[in-house]
Amino acid sequence: CVEAKAVALDVLLGLIHVDVMRERLFAFISRNYPSEIPSVKEVINANLGRVFYGGFLQNRILSHFEINFAKEPVSTKDMIIDKLLLSIRTPEVQGRIVFFMDRYFRLFTLNEKLKLCTTCLEMIPECDELSVVLVDLVNRRLVQDPEVAKLIHEGLTKSLDFSLRAGDWRLCAIL
Repeated sequence: CVEAKAVALDVLLGLIHVDVMRERLFAFISRNYPSEIPSVKEVINANLGRVFYGGFLQNRILSHFEINFAKEPVSTKDMIIDKLLLSIRTPEVQGRIVFFMDRYFRLFTLNEKLKLCTTCLEMIPECDELSVVLVDLVNRRLVQDPEVAKLIHEGLTKSLDFSLRAGDWRLCAIL
């Protein structure tokens, strides 16, 4: 029955945080995910988000998120975006995270767009390869929304002013 299955799944999800069980449980979850009820999917995604942020199974979990993101409720989408943005500096998944943000941007709520905006404003002044990629994302997506574009403009102007006053022209070159 659904209730018994939910309890069993809850116990199994607790084990996904253990190294020995992670791979097998993820495979099991992936096979059964499409047939789960929404409340169970939310619990699954919350656990997968914690595992992802912990640095485990990142590519596989990111694939899961990519497949299911459009069908998830706003609360799950928020959690996914939070975990991805917190992990954006991880070189192994950085490109896929930016691609994910670009691909699903049209589905983001204003709050989710603002989270992406804030992350971009924090990361771009680092003047590294991620900065270049994020400037491209900003130009392609974030400036389309007037509220977000205003924040981007103000934030980048402040960062650029700060770096130029310090004699650092790297941000200017990237922008």
